[in-house]
Amino acid sequence: MKFFFRVFGALIYDLLSVLVLVYFASFLPVILLESSIEPGNIKLQLFIATIAMLYFFYCFRKGRTFGMQAWQLELQSENGSKVTDYQILIRIIGGIFSFLFFGLGYIYMLFDHKNRTLHDIASKTYLRQKSSN
Repeated sequence: MKFFFRVFGALIYDLLSVLVLVYFASFLPVILLESSIEPGNIKLQLFIATIAMLYFFYCFRKGRTFGMQAWQLELQSENGSKVTDYQILIRIIGGIFSFLFFGLGYIYMLFDHKNRTLHDIASKTYLRQKSSN
């Protein structure tokens, strides 16, 4: 249960980080176009989604997001090798679905004996607490 709250804290931290990043990145199209953008603009929505995905992709390549770093968590591959780009992509897509369906993918962690979420299982990765050095 303690590990679940650690992962949940990292998730909240990352959501706040992404909100700030998206907030400031959304100014770029307005500045470049020199006009306001209508609400519901699909191009702006795709731009914002791309920025958020790039944040997680970049951070997972390093093995940890800002939230994971603050809560001393690391992303590992099940076989012990470096996490691949394919695993990262599966983890990001799976994480979206885990979050959207009422957080069930994250709640699953409470019932898994290895503390894995559904997107951990799908991507063959897991989170572990970073050892103190």
